[in-house]
Formats: sequence, structure tokens, C-alpha cells
Amino acid sequence: MRVRVDRLDRLINLAGELVIGQQTIAQQRTRLDDLERVGQQQRRALKALDAELRRLRFSPLQRRTLDQHLAALFAADDHINSNLQGQANALQRFDTQQNQLLKDLEQEVMAARLLPIATLFSALPRAVRDLTHSTGKEVSLVVQGETTELDRKVLELISDPLLHLLRNAVDHGIELPAERLACGKSAVGRIELRAEASGGEVRVTIEDDGRGLDPQQLRHTAVQRGLLSIDQAALLDDSQAIDLIFAPGFSTAALVTDISGRGVGMDVVRNNILELGGQVQIESQPGQGTRVTMLLPLTLVTTRVLLVRAGDATLALSSSGCRGTIWIYRDLLRTLEGQTVIDYNGQTIAVFNLAEVLGLASNPPFARATRVCAVLVGHTRSPIALIVDALIDERETVVKALGPIFQQHRLLNGAIQLGDGDLVLLLNPHQLAREAGTSIQHHAASYTAPRRQTHLLVADDSFTTRELIKSIFAIGRIHYYSRH
Repeated sequence: MRVRVDRLDRLINLAGELVIGQQTIAQQRTRLDDLERVGQQQRRALKALDAELRRLRFSPLQRRTLDQHLAALFAADDHINSNLQGQANALQRFDTQQNQLLKDLEQEVMAARLLPIATLFSALPRAVRDLTHSTGKEVSLVVQGETTELDRKVLELISDPLLHLLRNAVDHGIELPAERLACGKSAVGRIELRAEASGGEVRVTIEDDGRGLDPQQLRHTAVQRGLLSIDQAALLDDSQAIDLIFAPGFSTAALVTDISGRGVGMDVVRNNILELGGQVQIESQPGQGTRVTMLLPLTLVTTRVLLVRAGDATLALSSSGCRGTIWIYRDLLRTLEGQTVIDYNGQTIAVFNLAEVLGLASNPPFARATRVCAVLVGHTRSPIALIVDALIDERETVVKALGPIFQQHRLLNGAIQLGDGDLVLLLNPHQLAREAGTSIQHHAASYTAPRRQTHLLVADDSFTTRELIKSIFAIGRIHYYSRH
């Protein structure tokens, strides 16, 4: 018996509300711990007061009165501390039990949402056969990892990108039999399609043994199409040159067919995967083949997030898109072609201020300290460092959709609710890495060329809704007024 996806979504959302309630309980437990510490301080203060009073001389009647009052204070203190400790222990036990129950509930509901990727892979061998008949090529498709499970919505959203990548591999990756034989290859081309789960991600790889991509040809094409100057193209290393195929409209094909074009539509493939909170990586060797890897979230409903503060805003980054956190020391910064960079683990990494990228008001990063914390995001081969004002926490949370008005905002993957009721925007780290450079340039231009500000009145009877819209507009660089 199949369960409707919308009902599973509602179950997940209800479980998410329970998770938020659990976070509230954890905050209450923290407050109880704080009260326990205050009680201990009070006990020490009472003992110090008792010791000081005993050094003073009083009449017998005064001494008895003081002793009675002190005894009452010590008794009240014992009662308060005993009750606090008992409540803290009981809440700790309840919190532990509820956490385990919630984990079990989430796992069961999530398991009901997952489907094996075989439901998507099953239609691909026929597509390859049709393509080989159309192109006159011979191709052997090897499929592995069909039992790997993914969220139903993720499967739906990657169906077209996966088919596009497969068509590219057949049409422009695999050579004609005669050409392959001339190169010392088998007449039958080989395409491997693999899927494997790793933590909270699923890795889907399409690898062919075809002609591959020539970085020098890609540079030449970029110059011909006016995307880069000759000097700019010469500065690209091979991996950066290969990434040119993700530029809108970029293609090395002499003739664009109705089947595919390696590069034609690849920008759409990357954008679709980025909107899922995933990323696309491509590796190629001329004459040996091409490997395209899609890193996909296991589910779109729950995710592990890193909470950070940028300026006055608390924001969340999907942990799967973060490569780590580092300290950046002011003395180690340098400038390369006008961009601030640091050297880290043998790489030269561009450094940006997250608040500036998002257009949020903030103080200069090194105004009060010689080092600041930063989050590494983006591609493994070329990450960037985003300076944040503080690293707050990392937690598992339920992602709330922003609705149709903001669904085209690629920088946002949704919103999450904290235990105290605050709503926090969830940013897409991969899209953030792509837009960082252009965002910085945009802000620099806006400072030197002031323009008329747009004002928008937000009216809603829900405080949390107003705060969420306020956060979205702040990132959208819109000045607002909020009113009941």
C-alpha cells in the first residue's frame, strides 16, 4: 500500500514541530542549570555572611535571633537547591527519552518517504538504446547501486538533469565505432551509472570512456564566444576551464542537435541541482572520458544545519554544503588581482564577508580582533571562505518551505524554527559561493552610486510571519517597515 506524499509531508512537519518543542525543553534545562549555579553562589554567600557575623560581638538575644534567621535561610536554600536538582534530573531523563522517541519517529517517517533510485534508473537503458540507434554508436550501459534510496521529491527533481547528462555522454562523449577503433579503444563505448549513499548525501556518478573534454579547446571557445579575454582564459587552470561548460549557452559542439550538446543546458542542470541544495562536479581527461558527479541531499525535509551570526542576523547554512570552519588571521591576508585571499592547505582561497555578500549591516571583521572565524563553502577544489561574526550551533532540523512567492530565490532553501520560536533563513552554500563575487561588486557599486530606496509595508497579524518576511527582505536589500 502506497502512502500519499503530501500526508508524509504533514507527518514530517508534525515531527518537526516536536523537534522544535524538544529544543525548547533543552533550553529550559539549560535555564535550570543556570538556576542551580545561582543557588550554589547563594549558598556560598550565605556561608560567608555567617562567618562574618560570627566574628562580630552581639548580645545573647541578638545572637539567638541571628542564628534563627540564618537557620531559616539555610533551610530555604537547601529546599530550593534540592528541588532544582530534582527537577533538572527529571527533565534530563524526560529529554533523553523524548529525543530517542523523536529519532525513531523521524527515521520511520523518512523511511516511508524514501524510494530506491532503481525507479529512476529503470527507464535509462531504453533511452540509451534509442540514442545509439539515432547516432549510430554502440554503447554499453553499466548500472550500479540501484538499491540506494532517495527522497521521492529528490528523485522527481533529478530525473530531467540525469537524462540530460546521459544524453550528453552518448551524443558528445562516446565516439563513433570507427573513431574508437582508430584510437585503440573498443568499438563499444562504456557508460557507468552509479549511486551510493554517504552520510546525509547521495552521490550519483555518470562516467563515460569517450573523447573527454579538452581544456585548451574550452578556453579557445570561451574566447571566441566573447565570454573571456585571451588573458583571462590563459589564467584558468584545467579544472576551471572544464567548469566553463556550466556557463549559460556555452557549447563546443559545431552543430547543436535535438539530442544534446555537452555544455548546452549544463547551466540548467547545475542550477537545478543547486536549488536542491546539492552540487555538480565534473572531471575529464582528453581521450579518456568524462565523469560527472551529482551530490544530492538524502531528503529535502530534514537537514543538518550550521547556525551562524552575520551582522545582527542569525542564519543557517546546510552542513552538507560546508567544507569546514577555520580561523582567519588578519596578518595572513593578502590581495590577489584585487581579491582578498588566504593560503590554506596548499590552496589559495578567496575571502568574503557573509554580511556584505547578503547586504546586511555589520562592523568591519577585524575591527576588534586579530582573527575571525569563517566557513568554507563551495567546490572542494576551489572553496571560498565566508567570514561570520559567530558560530552558534550545529543541529538537525526540519526545513520549512518559503512558499511560491520566494521559491525562485535560489539563495534560500527554506526556513527553520528555533526552540525559542525565532525563524531563521536557510541559505544554499553552493549558490552563495557562486554569487559571492558578483554580490561584493554589486555592493561596492551601490555605495559609490546611491539610488532611490524602495519601501515596503509588511502587514500581518502573526509576529513570526512578519519577522520571517523581514529577514527575507533584508537579504533582498529592501528597506521595510513592519506594523501590526
